[in-house]
Amino acid sequence: MALVSKLSDVIATREIELVLKDGAKETYLVSIARPELAETRDSYVCAHEFLSETFEKIINIHGVDPFQALELSIKSIAPYLEYLERKRGGIFHFSGEPGHCFPKSKQV
Repeated sequence: MALVSKLSDVIATREIELVLKDGAKETYLVSIARPELAETRDSYVCAHEFLSETFEKIINIHGVDPFQALELSIKSIAPYLEYLERKRGGIFHFSGEPGHCFPKSKQV
């Protein structure tokens, strides 16, 4: 079954697979939308979505301009996937290899 994002104006997607400790697998679609001016008109918002057959989460990230909103949105994906790994007890795989391949923010 193909997963269909519920975001509008999606600019990028990545399909990854969560492999649980018992060997069960679940496909996740991570999508990111084009940044747009927030309703308050004082910032830009960039939404990203995590979608599987049993899970859906949309997160909106704000920035001072479209570029910052996009950058912060991309940087916030890896920590959320790592949270899902801990919560579900599994490891994400991309292209058959362990890891989700999203960039991790450098800790300061």
